Amino acid sequence: MSCAFVDGGKIASVSLRGDISILDPNSESCMPSKVICAHQVAITAMCLRPVEGKLITGSFDGVVVAWNESGEAARFKGQLGSKTLCGASHSNKVSGIAYSTAGIVSVGWDDFLRLADKDTLEYVDSVSLSGQPCGVSANPSSEFVAVATSSTVALYKKTVLIDELEASYVPKSIALKNEEEVAIGAESGTVYVYPISGGKLGEPKEVKGHRGAVTALSYSFDGKYVAVGDAAREVTVWETSEGPWTAKVQGLWQFHTSKVMCVSWSPDSKLIASGGTDESVYIWSVDFPRKRIFYKFANKFGVDGLCWLSDKRLASSGGDHAVAVWDVEKDMEAFS
Repeated sequence: MSCAFVDGGKIASVSLRGDISILDPNSESCMPSKVICAHQVAITAMCLRPVEGKLITGSFDGVVVAWNESGEAARFKGQLGSKTLCGASHSNKVSGIAYSTAGIVSVGWDDFLRLADKDTLEYVDSVSLSGQPCGVSANPSSEFVAVATSSTVALYKKTVLIDELEASYVPKSIALKNEEEVAIGAESGTVYVYPISGGKLGEPKEVKGHRGAVTALSYSFDGKYVAVGDAAREVTVWETSEGPWTAKVQGLWQFHTSKVMCVSWSPDSKLIASGGTDESVYIWSVDFPRKRIFYKFANKFGVDGLCWLSDKRLASSGGDHAVAVWDVEKDMEAFS
C-alpha cells in the first residue's frame, strides 16, 4: 500500500491486511526483519493465557492474535488464515475466546468452534456448531468447553460434543465453573445454572433478580461468587451454593450509563471489573461495596473485553481496535 524510510535506513511497508513490514536494504535476505501486526477493526473477545500471562484477542473480522509483554502481536496460524486477506481464523466476528488445558478455543459467527495449540498458536481442529454462538467458556484446569448458541447450551471435550440441550430462552452470555456447572445469562434477565455430572448437563435452576438481559457472567476464582452484568446497567454479585443463590451485592452497582458488556474477577477474587458500551471501566470490591474506581473513556466505541493480568493490573479492549492496560494498584486508596 505504501512505504517509507525509518531509522537506520530501513524501509517500512504497509500491506493490504494492515501489517507493517520492516526491511533492511543491507541484508542479503529478502524477508522482512520484523512484521508488526494488530487488529484493524473492533476487538470483540479476549482471554488470558494464565501461565505466560499473555493476552489473546479476537476481532470483528475473524482475526485472532496473541500479545507479548512488549505490546507486540502475533497472528494465529492455520484454519482460514492463509485463505483470507486479513489472515482471519474465523470467516466472521469472533464472539468468544477461552483457555483450557486442551488449548485455546474460539467461537465465531461462522458457527464454528475452533481449537488452537497454546504453544504454537496454530489452529489444529474445528467443529461446526448447531447455531450462531453468543459465547464460549472454559477453565485452565479442564478440557471441558461450554458454548451457548442462539438456541442451545452445549458441552464439549476439546472439540468433541458430549452433551447439548435445547434452550427455551434466548442465551446472551455464558460462564463455566470447572467441571461442576455452567451458567447461562438469558435475554429475559434470568440466569440458568446447569449442573454437570458425568459429562452431562442436568436440569437448570433459575436465578432471577435482574432488570435487563444478562449480558455478562463471571465466576470468581475461588468459586464462591458469580458476577452478573446486565443490559439495565447493573452489576450484581451472587453467592453460589447447591441451593438457591443469595445476593451478595444487589441494587448498588448501577453507575454504568448503558449496557454492561463484560465482567471479570481479579485472581485473588477480591475485585471485579466491569466494562460497557458507555466506554467506561469500573472496579468494584465485595468488601467495600459502596466504593469504586472509575476509568472514563477506557475504550472508544465501547468496552467488550476485560482480563486481569495480576491482582492489580487490568487489560481492557473494545471498539477502538486497541488493548489498554490499567495500573489499578495506584488507585486502591479508593477502597480504604
